[in-house]
Amino acid sequence: MAESLKKTTSRGSTMQSDLIITPETPTESLLRKNLLDTLNRHYPHMSGAWVIDIDSKGGIIQVRNLALSGRMGFVMHINKIDPDFKNVVRFGGELLERYNIARQRGLDMRDQLSNLRRNALGEAIHEV
Repeated sequence: MAESLKKTTSRGSTMQSDLIITPETPTESLLRKNLLDTLNRHYPHMSGAWVIDIDSKGGIIQVRNLALSGRMGFVMHINKIDPDFKNVVRFGGELLERYNIARQRGLDMRDQLSNLRRNALGEAIHEV
């Protein structure tokens, strides 16, 4: 069942939001789990920081890494995801490289993450 959000303003009045929350389908849950498992397996030094939003109606996924930024990431069409998730792994690696984070396993991420330049929100500043 879809439900809309109600927001209370600073003056105490209630506003109805246009944002509609729909429960995740079993297919979406399985896709999210498989994508997260794949990214965590290929980039274990970033395990637990990956976030995947699925918009089935729009036919896209958005992948972000919260250790880097809550806003920046990559978007893919669901129908362009290959069965082995190789393109998702490649795009995940490209996202890491955008922030000068090496793709290799076994590196000390604390050093790499602590050396990143960050903005006022604490998000890493990526290379242009």
